[in-house]
Amino acid sequence: MTSTAGSQETIDDFLLDGGENAIPATPWDFVDMLDLEALPERPSDLLAIAEDNEDELAIPEVTAEDYDGPERGIYLKLRERIRLACNVNTPSPARMAAAEWIFASNSEDKEGTTFRLACRALGARHIVLQARLQYQLYWAGIPYPEPLPIICDGLPETIASEIAYHAGMDGLDIAKTAWRWPGIRADILRERLSDIPDKQFQRATEKLEETGHLGLKHGCWFMVSRNPEMFAIEGRRRFLWSYSFIGDE
Repeated sequence: MTSTAGSQETIDDFLLDGGENAIPATPWDFVDMLDLEALPERPSDLLAIAEDNEDELAIPEVTAEDYDGPERGIYLKLRERIRLACNVNTPSPARMAAAEWIFASNSEDKEGTTFRLACRALGARHIVLQARLQYQLYWAGIPYPEPLPIICDGLPETIASEIAYHAGMDGLDIAKTAWRWPGIRADILRERLSDIPDKQFQRATEKLEETGHLGLKHGCWFMVSRNPEMFAIEGRRRFLWSYSFIGDE
């Protein structure tokens, strides 16, 4: 991996073109999904405080030009698949195929590469990229027309434990269902979990919205996991997706 001197104001702290409240159009334009400390030959001041604003992080931009050989191809592959999975103009079959590769741990592309292997090659954790993609679908208001295939990974343990703490088993069942079907219609979610009494269902969904784990948009529920829109401006500037997750599962 080579070192480039180019930099942007932030990478994935939800600033875009210097706008304090802007949200990125695609998650792969931001390197914060990578575990920065695992990347070789990065500037020593990778997370240094910007001289002109103590509330902002100076994080160099990472692009395909930062990589040599096979790593560059892996970077471009990940970027393409993530964009396909969350771009509003992607045809549904292509979007679902990209999502299956991203969420199914044993799904291989034509070169025999799995999503998890690609993530490891770039110093990233698959759960961070998966959660970030789920958030992007919520932010862009892109509901999937059907659930992810049954072979796909379920809700990561690190998120599940948070939800169980805040919203109990009812909340956990709701979160697991929303994770497996990004943008599930509210009526379908309620029908699928009809064994949960109405008051408990409402209490659990309201709690998960309050904690930023779940989001409702256009009548569809999304598993948000982290919602920087709820943070104060200072919190958004310092928010890092990779630092908000502990562990690999």
